[in-house]
Parts: sequence; structure tokens; C-alpha cells
Amino acid sequence: MSGRSGTDAGRPAAAGRLRHPLILFGAFDRHNLGDLLLARVAGRLCSPRVSIAAGLRGRDQTASGGVVAVAMSTLDAAADVLHVGGELLCCDAFDAAVMLQRPFDAARIVARLDRNRGAAERWASRQLGSSRHLPYLFPPGAGLRLYAGIGGSALDRLPAPARAEAIDAMRAADGLWLREARTRQLLASAGVAAPLAPDPVTLVAALFGRRIVRRAAAGDLTALRRRFGRGYLALQLRGDWGDDATIDAVAEQLGRASTTTGYGVVLFCAGRAPWHDDPALYHRLLRRRPLDAIVFDATDIWALCALIASSVATIATSLHARIVAEAFARPVLSLSRGSDGTAKLEAYVDTWADDRMRGLAAPEQLADALPEVLASSPRLRADHAAAQAYATRSAWQALLRRLR
Repeated sequence: MSGRSGTDAGRPAAAGRLRHPLILFGAFDRHNLGDLLLARVAGRLCSPRVSIAAGLRGRDQTASGGVVAVAMSTLDAAADVLHVGGELLCCDAFDAAVMLQRPFDAARIVARLDRNRGAAERWASRQLGSSRHLPYLFPPGAGLRLYAGIGGSALDRLPAPARAEAIDAMRAADGLWLREARTRQLLASAGVAAPLAPDPVTLVAALFGRRIVRRAAAGDLTALRRRFGRGYLALQLRGDWGDDATIDAVAEQLGRASTTTGYGVVLFCAGRAPWHDDPALYHRLLRRRPLDAIVFDATDIWALCALIASSVATIATSLHARIVAEAFARPVLSLSRGSDGTAKLEAYVDTWADDRMRGLAAPEQLADALPEVLASSPRLRADHAAAQAYATRSAWQALLRRLR
């Protein structure tokens, strides 16, 4: 797929369409399940309008199911820009630049610069060609600036210049919706009002369900279902959960859960960009305790969606792994330690989760929390998925009307 995301990508714009392509801007230039799905969802929802996917860097993510993203620096600031999902209000320049590196290089850079804020900022500015504090906010220009389902759950913890940049961008927005109530409250305290709607990825089943069902029928996933005849739990963990205490706790809890339910365990990575997931963590976990488990090594987002959609339940630290599971009306248990960067997950759950199937626990509570998740009503899960998808589609359509 090219950087043009409309269904007629690569063809001249037909009469009646916008003269200039719409820029869909986000973190489409790094490997992460949520960001790559956001690019796909946005392209489908904007069709047949001609659109261009853009990131901070020009990257071809099609091998992982994503899109070809063009570099922001090559685009005209006068264009209309739709920012697509993600925690864009809290992704500072250093974090953004590190996540665009190769994992080995990222570790070396962080070790060298993490305690020298000035040097880190200068390095990031050189890497990104921009002095902006929050580079995933497209620079002001003559075109419209729209924001679909973005978040900023840690906005109050940003340095003052970055926080001011975020608030100024939201105040100047031509159209906006936020994906959780914490960000809305933080912006409201700064005098910026914004509506709420769920994350755009809630539409993944509605827009790409057939494709994902076909992917689930492929050989690797068929083999998984044969391997685990009673079903499997899909498990994903943040890469920074690799300390011995957490690995021991999760291994012990998984052992209890698997023994009690009779389900196998399939461990997967939702993101391979730096500061996301690390498959080595899973191999360490399996060495700690023998489990009826395997590591699913796929990076393709459609394979990951199919894995989640075919699971008995998903257990994950990833927000978008949860959202994909909910979109397919599957049971889901989110894991959080409450103080290690999971603010966006907790804020989203607090905003949208039905109290009857909240599905949020500390890793030490996994085995005790799972039965309630598994016992949740299929009808309730399906109704929740439908309501979320309807609210998201309505918010998206309202945003696109700003372009007409």
C-alpha cells in the first residue's frame, strides 16, 4: 500500500473531491500495533477522499501490515492535517526520536543522554529537524488542524514549555475529540473544552473483520488452535516489566490460571519499536516456570489481531491490545502496576469500561481476576463493542464534516 490511503490511491483525484490530499498524521513510522492500526482505520474512514499518511520519518511499514508514511518535513504546512489517535499530547521530542531508532542504537543513546536533558533535547532536535517539544503535533499553518481520538493523560507532568505547546495546539484546533476523560479534565482546567469519543481502533472489527477472519484461517494460527485444543490465553507485556520480581509474579500467576482453566498461553509482542515490547522477556518468563505456552513471533498487525480475536481471553498491558479484543467482543484483562507509564490505559478503562467487566488488575492479581473476565456475558461484550464503534464512527463523521 502506498502513502496514499484512499481507495483510489495512485489515481488522479476525481471531480468533486478535495483538490489537495488530506494529511493523516501520526506515529505511523514505528512498529506498534495501535499506531499501525490507526493509520489503516483512518485511511479507510477517509476513503474515497485522497489522503497521505505521514509521520516524523518516511517509513514503509507495509511488511508489518501498516502503510507507507511520508516524512512530515516534506509536506506543505498549508495542507489540512488530521492527527490520528495516540498519546500525541505527551510524546516529547526525545521519546519520539528514540522510538524511531533501531533497538540497539536506542539503548546506547538512552544510556548516554538520559540524565542530560539539554543534550537529549539537542540530539532529538537534530534527529527530527525540529525544535518543537511535541513533534507529533503538526506545526501551525494555513490548513485545518484536526485531532481524532488523541490522548494526553500525563499532560500535567510535562515540563511547562511542552505543556503550553500542547494546550496552544488544542486551543487552536479546528476540530477535536479526545479518547478519555482524564485528558479532557486536564485541558478543561486550562480553558480548553473538547468532546469525548472512544479510540478509532474500536472500529477495527467493523472495518477489517473479514480480513482478520481470513488471516485467522492461515496456517500458523490454525496450528495454534490445534496445539491448544481447549483454547489459549493471549498474553502481552510491556518490555519494561522485565525485572525479576514482576517476571516471577506473572509466571506464577499464569501457571495458576493455565492449570485452573486448562487453557494454553500464547505470548506476543504488540510493538517492536524501542520502549515497547521485548520477546526476550517472554523466553525468560518461560524459563522461570514450565507452562503450556509458546511465543508467537509475528509482527504483522493482521496476524496479531487474528491472534487476539481467536483467543479465549487476552491479558495485556497494551491499551490497543485491549481495544482490539473488545472490538471482537472477546474477554480481556488489562494489567497495570499503576506507576510505570500505564496512565493512558487506566484513564481509558476509567472512561469507557463497563463496571460489570472492568478487567483491570495488578500482575499479582492475574489468576484471581481472570475468572470474572472469562465469565462476562457474551451479549454484554457484543453490545459494548457495538456502542463503542457507533460512538467512534459518529465522532469521525463529525470531524470530517469540518473539511467540507
